[in-house]
Amino acid sequence: MDIIKQFEEKLNKQTPKLSNNTIKNYLSSLSNILEVLYSDNLEFIKSPKTTIESLQKYYGNNINTLISKINILLVLIKIEYQEKDYPDYYKEYEIFRNKLRGEIKKEYEKHAATEKQLNKATTIAEDNIIEKSLLKLVKHSIKTTQDILNLRNFIIYKFLQVKQTRGDFIQSKLILYKPENIYDDSYNYIVINKKDKSLQYIQNQYKTMKKHGQAQHNVNNDQLYKYFIKLYNAYKKLKVEGEWCFYNEDLKDKMNENSLSILYSRFGNKYINRPISIQVMRVESTSKDIDIEKIESTAKSQGHTMNTALSIYTKKDFKKKL
Repeated sequence: MDIIKQFEEKLNKQTPKLSNNTIKNYLSSLSNILEVLYSDNLEFIKSPKTTIESLQKYYGNNINTLISKINILLVLIKIEYQEKDYPDYYKEYEIFRNKLRGEIKKEYEKHAATEKQLNKATTIAEDNIIEKSLLKLVKHSIKTTQDILNLRNFIIYKFLQVKQTRGDFIQSKLILYKPENIYDDSYNYIVINKKDKSLQYIQNQYKTMKKHGQAQHNVNNDQLYKYFIKLYNAYKKLKVEGEWCFYNEDLKDKMNENSLSILYSRFGNKYINRPISIQVMRVESTSKDIDIEKIESTAKSQGHTMNTALSIYTKKDFKKKL
């Protein structure tokens, strides 16, 4: 039995609370690590220094990706080994992982966009260029697989422009509203209500789901409503099986957040000659109405950090009395 299969079996057996998506991400990360290290076994775990150096060399300044790979090694050690020496290996990887986390925290505390983020930011004019270019490819009558993919691409971009959500929407089911609908908490849903001519995005699987529970979002955009119906009907017409909202190019396998990220970046490369990022788009959306410099100045004059200002001293209910 190969390493990936063994890892999958142990993840399912020893960590039953993990979602299917999390397990898939773990398996994908381990596969990447094995490729980077040119290894067909797990002996490299016993050489933390060499392994860390190899991963650093390959992933460079992509700290978040590097952290995710180190996390996989920590999971591996926890569920794969019991020998007395492995706690020492675990500690070495953990120290390095925590050091990386510290670097990220310092960057966050600066509240300044990185050069990479600035390079992937877009202007309103560029957003319009991408949207209009994608819409231009959408045909009135959907007859082919490529017609569906063009429609899919426009809907994905427009949805992100309207909702600025995380990528978890990409693994939603597309269904028509019925009073008797039961929304399985294992899935997200895009719900088309023909009677009210409305759209709803129901989140059951997302990052803070355990804290906030199911989230229901009204998608108030007539154009999206129109094109989601068009997509629904196109699937019926071309006999695309399943209830998923977004499929890969084969129209058989559903898209995931990784394929979404690649596709979204491709929109930028194709239409404005540089990659774009969902994460950067969300940062832009959050930042545009916040005066960071003013908050920073006020925090400094009051003798505390910006994080303290935002988490403790900033309240939505206070306004200066006239």
